[in-house]
Amino acid sequence: MIVFYPENHYQHNILEVFNGIIMPTAETSERVNRIKKELEQHGNFEFRKPTLCNDKLIEQIHDKNYLQFIKSNSSQQLEYPSVFNYTDEKKPPENSIAKKGYYIFDTYTPLTKNIWQIAKESASCAISGSDLLIKNEGVVYALCRPPGHHATKNMAGGYCYLNNSALAAQNLINKNAKKIVILDIDFHHGNGTQNIFYDRSDVLFISLHADPKRKFPYFSGKTSEKGIKKGMNYNYNFPLPENTNDNAFLTTLNKATKIIKKYNPNYLIVSVGLDPYEKDPICDFKISLSGFNKIGKKIASLPYKTLLVQEGGYCLEDLGKCALEFLKPFINK
Repeated sequence: MIVFYPENHYQHNILEVFNGIIMPTAETSERVNRIKKELEQHGNFEFRKPTLCNDKLIEQIHDKNYLQFIKSNSSQQLEYPSVFNYTDEKKPPENSIAKKGYYIFDTYTPLTKNIWQIAKESASCAISGSDLLIKNEGVVYALCRPPGHHATKNMAGGYCYLNNSALAAQNLINKNAKKIVILDIDFHHGNGTQNIFYDRSDVLFISLHADPKRKFPYFSGKTSEKGIKKGMNYNYNFPLPENTNDNAFLTTLNKATKIIKKYNPNYLIVSVGLDPYEKDPICDFKISLSGFNKIGKKIASLPYKTLLVQEGGYCLEDLGKCALEFLKPFINK
């Protein structure tokens, strides 16, 4: 299996502010290092450097003013929002302090000096992977960091700056795909991906995640969120309770796969979160290693060329094992 890997991700080192306290973050460079090491030891994985994508593609998904905000940051320090937009104002503010709260929706996702280059390289892994699907590769894995599914059209958050899966989907559509499915199995709702495609019917979005009543991102992910305009009924959310185990997750996944088959996409993109794992330090599902293998088998059985895009997963001790168990069923796809 071909794996696209962002070689410079280690330059992205952050802290987060949680309940007013600056603290270490779970989103560290060691996450992808552990996955890469496990896959290398197993064999059957070929690591490649992505081709950096064109900014024009990124501008199709993300607001130009937001992108300029990310590009123009040059501070040597980590910068966090200190005030958030509490109005319906649509015009970007000129004040630098106000801008951070206008374009970042939490205090987990600071600006760093090189964030534009790092985020672009991560997104390019997913985009390069999608290009290989067009060239008849059956499955490709994009080992993205930073992750992407919380990044909206015009806001960073949840450790995410550019929406990797959304950019890959748009790249496929630009190259004549008519219908794409993005299936998000991360523990947290893919609010950014939902936001981007909420009024579109060419990308069907399905998310299995923790009920937002109790977990991040709190303000999206309800079953009632179905899409708007052309996107009505092309958005499906499956919020799940605490302690969701292998069987319960697979039961819900079966519902999702029926929706996917009915839509019959040209390509399938999977936002792969490994944070539903039973030992994950910041999540509360109970998915086992064998559960990840079963989830992988179910998705791999679908008859679509598939791009796997790495999102969350924070149990460093077993993260590589989680990834490998999930990926095994795809190796010969």
